[in-house]
Amino acid sequence: MTGKYGSTMSKDDILGSNIKSQKSSLKQDNGLKRGRDVYEYQFDKGIVKAVRRVISANDVEVRTKPHPLNPRTQNALNARSIGNTFNSINEKGILEDCLGIWSEDQKTILVLEGSVRRYCAIECEKSYPIKVLPYDCASSKELRELIEDISNKKRHSLRERGLAYKKALIEQGFNPDEMKINEVADALCVGRETIRKCLQASDINAELIEIFPDYEGIPSSFYARIAKVEKELIKYSGDVSEFCNELTTKQPCLESLEIKESQMKVLNQMEMMLNDVLGRNKQSKQWQTTQIISFDAKDKHARMSISSNGRNVKFELGRQSQELIDKIERLIKEEAK
Repeated sequence: MTGKYGSTMSKDDILGSNIKSQKSSLKQDNGLKRGRDVYEYQFDKGIVKAVRRVISANDVEVRTKPHPLNPRTQNALNARSIGNTFNSINEKGILEDCLGIWSEDQKTILVLEGSVRRYCAIECEKSYPIKVLPYDCASSKELRELIEDISNKKRHSLRERGLAYKKALIEQGFNPDEMKINEVADALCVGRETIRKCLQASDINAELIEIFPDYEGIPSSFYARIAKVEKELIKYSGDVSEFCNELTTKQPCLESLEIKESQMKVLNQMEMMLNDVLGRNKQSKQWQTTQIISFDAKDKHARMSISSNGRNVKFELGRQSQELIDKIERLIKEEAK
């Protein structure tokens, strides 16, 4: 196997005259049986060896956990959201190695790439093949680049990437909330438009995202529309939690639908509900007008309008005598003294 970061080598090719220099990277095992294959990765500290290990199904959940730099949202994983991968692993097992790194105490393997397969291994009770790098062999920046360079089973969503970018900025000593798009793009060496889309997605209230089936797998085009819903809700003092609860109760049965179809139904329902909410809010903000007295003459009227909060009152007089208007004006002035 060859690539940007490494190539596969057999243990016999690596171990030998240089065996002493290899010991530090190969001794970390926490009792796990070491596989025959060793992989090379080039980092700033030099060439590092990753050892292939196969973790038994019963040990996967205990011996491994997702690395903090792994962008995948673990709570979004379920048999439906990763349907094809889940079904394949349930039937055939895991055919492609994952990648991890030892924790500082060398007791846990932190999964850099392969958390979807880890979930499947736990749920389907399958063994878990993983290439394991030694602890502290690379910087966070290098590990993040390695994760992005690997072809994933399921592409990270714009939201996951946006959250990962924010973590990267914080690690570099920046405050993402105080930075402009161009500044973020320059700091991370990522295109401006990519940064804009990812940050927009990551800034959306999680409740509006998590209401979707397979919410980390929604189409990228959804984020701008969901962001607009959130903006309108906030503008008109809508409560996001209340909105989402009401939306949940109005959802038709989605389990029988394909993921993409059910996601689109939720988005359409969300936008329809937004229009209803805005209509109700605008209606509640309208002035309530009543007739003070009725007149037989056409266009002659005396009306009073009260604002929705009751703090403002308007009087409207039509075709009234100047004498009456003068009396009303004098009364107001006298009361104001």
